[in-house]
Amino acid sequence: MFTGSLRLAKVAGIQIRLDYSLLFIAGLVVYQIYLDLPHRAPGFSNDIYFWYALIGAVLFFSSILWHEFAHALVAKAFGYHVQRIVLNVLGGIAVLEQEARRATHEFWIAISGPLSSAILGGGFLGAQLFFEEGSVIAALFYWLGMINLLLAAFNMLPGFPLDGGIVLRAVIWLITQNHLTASRLASYVGQFMAALLIMFGFVSLFLQGFIMGIWGIFIGWFFLTSSRLQLFFAQQRAGLRGISIRQLMRSPSAVNADWSVYYALDNVALTGGNQNAPMPVLRDGRVVGVFSGESLQQRPRQDWWRLRVHEVMTPIELVPRVEADTDLYDALQAGQMQVVPYVLVTDNEHPIGFVSRQDLLRLGENRL
Repeated sequence: MFTGSLRLAKVAGIQIRLDYSLLFIAGLVVYQIYLDLPHRAPGFSNDIYFWYALIGAVLFFSSILWHEFAHALVAKAFGYHVQRIVLNVLGGIAVLEQEARRATHEFWIAISGPLSSAILGGGFLGAQLFFEEGSVIAALFYWLGMINLLLAAFNMLPGFPLDGGIVLRAVIWLITQNHLTASRLASYVGQFMAALLIMFGFVSLFLQGFIMGIWGIFIGWFFLTSSRLQLFFAQQRAGLRGISIRQLMRSPSAVNADWSVYYALDNVALTGGNQNAPMPVLRDGRVVGVFSGESLQQRPRQDWWRLRVHEVMTPIELVPRVEADTDLYDALQAGQMQVVPYVLVTDNEHPIGFVSRQDLLRLGENRL
């Protein structure tokens, strides 16, 4: 959903984005508040109800942002980098750069959202007592209080990607000390709950109306897919744990910065190397860049004879890097491994080899 989103602001170093799908839901929220207000505050004009409904919608989505910020701030307190918060059709999501390292971290990050919504809901219900019963603002605060309490309760359902599913996994993880076992059990619970929602949706198609039925089927299908996906990620995590980058690292032959491109490629071919693989570029015994056959894709072949390696290499300062003793799963979690084909492996910041994203994924699949 991130690709179809609008950047709103940056708060506490966290980027806040609005998914375009939320604009449709915003209209429904305004309409729902507009219909509910006259029941608790009768006797006012339609214009009054409409403007309060607009204010209520803004406060409602601010409540969701409050919920996601609770996740983000607790995550930051535990030392995790929060990339962004995206408000979307299903509420919102706080995107962390990596998964929780400990069960206690995952528990408190997950449960902070529902707790914050429950506190906010109680605050709105308490605030309505300061206004005259039957007034529009009292009715609006009552609606906001109840919706936040419902939001907290709904998010505690034990299914991924809801907070309740993550809290359940964290508890099982804490008890078993095994992340994969916890993910498997929590996934099964989530899939069971998803099946119930889908069954409820089909029954509702005949008993409660088309909209209710379709909504139940959609939510159930979404939970089912998310629960299975979380289990896949956990299996991938288990497949990569306990192996360091050093064990997968490749140490190709180096090329000289002043060699011609043709000579460098011939030298690699004669030594049995892969011309498309990254190679360290040396000058005066020091690594100054990275060269590969892929560096020449934008260069006409007839120009290769006069090109020098240093003219087409990637300067070493621009090459993403990772320490050799880094766990493979942590390397995959790092944002740089999601967007570049390889990283430079270092030992105490000294370059010693390369590892590609494909190498990491292939090893993980073989260990599942």
